[in-house]
Formats: sequence, structure tokens, C-alpha cells
Amino acid sequence: MPVLRNLPIFGFLGLWIIPVLFCGFADQTFPLLPDILARRSNVSRLFAFGPSKVAVYEFQFRNSDSENFETLDERSFFVMQPFGYRTRMQRALSLANESRRRALADWLKGSLERQGHGQQIAEIRLLVFPYDIAASHPPDGHYHQQKSSEVDTTLVRILSEYDYDVPRNP
Repeated sequence: MPVLRNLPIFGFLGLWIIPVLFCGFADQTFPLLPDILARRSNVSRLFAFGPSKVAVYEFQFRNSDSENFETLDERSFFVMQPFGYRTRMQRALSLANESRRRALADWLKGSLERQGHGQQIAEIRLLVFPYDIAASHPPDGHYHQQKSSEVDTTLVRILSEYDYDVPRNP
């Protein structure tokens, strides 16, 4: 009875491997399976298309003695060297709501003032803009986060602004 001994192998091939391969190459569900099995064979279609852009977040701050905003250098706050397209802070900001962004801005304000970054921090704002990650032109070398100054100004938007009511120094 060699056929009965190999029945689990034929079942696995017929009910899982062949439908998964079909779904992966044809980009549609396998027509001969019942609905409950067809949904499970669609796993091969989960990662067929990746994102072409990711959101990049950038903190800027303004000292009480200045009118201009300076871009925050994340490397001084997050010493782990990033790889890929985003840093740990970028990932955290993509999941953060307004109260978490406010808490992070307050923490950054305190840290910047303790580091002696000019006078008092009068304002912090969070910018967001798209970063193209098309496979046709991957970034050269190590990770390089685009700056808002390198992007078309129509694509940059202010996500949050926090004014700390610090009197201006002349």
C-alpha cells in the first residue's frame, strides 16, 4: 500500500503547496479550493507589493534669541547607527498620537536646554514628508535621511507645533 503511505504528502502538495504557488504566480485565488482553504493559500500574496514611499519625520527647534528654525540632529539622541530607510525615532513617530508627540517634544526641549543649545527653546515643530524608496534607485552606501531642505517644499507639511511661550531675547 505505497499510495496510502504517501497520502499525507499528496494531500499537503494538493491542498497547500500547489494552491500557494498558484496564488503567488497568478496573483489570484486558487479556483478549486473551498473558501476556508482558499483564504489560507492567499498567504503568498501578502507581500507582493511593498510601499514605494515612507513618511520621514523631522524635528526642528527655535531658540528664544532667533527667528530661524534649526533641524534637530537625531544622532546625538539615538547613538545606534540606523540601517534601512528609517531610524528608531522615525518608527516610533509613525505610530505616535498627538499626546506622545507632545511628550517627545517636551523631552527634546529639556534635553536640548541641558546640552546648552543656545538660550531657551521657544518652539519645536515636527515636519513630515515622503521619501521615495523605489527599488529602481536604492540609496547609495549607508543610511542617509533626507532633510526637509532637500525635498520639494510643497511635499513638506507641519504635523505638530509646540510653542513654549518663552520671551524673546533681543
